[in-house]
Amino acid sequence: MLRPGGRAVFAEPDWDTLVIDCPDLAVARAYTRFVSDKVIPITATFHDAESADKVLGLHRVTARAVTANYLTEHDAEQWLHHLATEPFFASATLFTVAATANPAG
Repeated sequence: MLRPGGRAVFAEPDWDTLVIDCPDLAVARAYTRFVSDKVIPITATFHDAESADKVLGLHRVTARAVTANYLTEHDAEQWLHHLATEPFFASATLFTVAATANPAG
């Protein structure tokens, strides 16, 4: 619950890609349009690995990729070293929904 006049911001999936199996396609599309009309896409860009790591979890996800056998320890170390020592750029599109509480509560 927000305090009166409080503001909340949430990152959400790309609701425009929502597909629901329904015999009435017009109703399903109307529902999707209603949901997606309230979502604003924002592309975040990062120019240093430390800032990107705080949002994207580069170290945490790399460790999980090693545990799941997607990356070797050696590849993971090389990857993280490269990210930390070479010019860095990354971007990701987030879909943001903003809500403001009624000032009267």
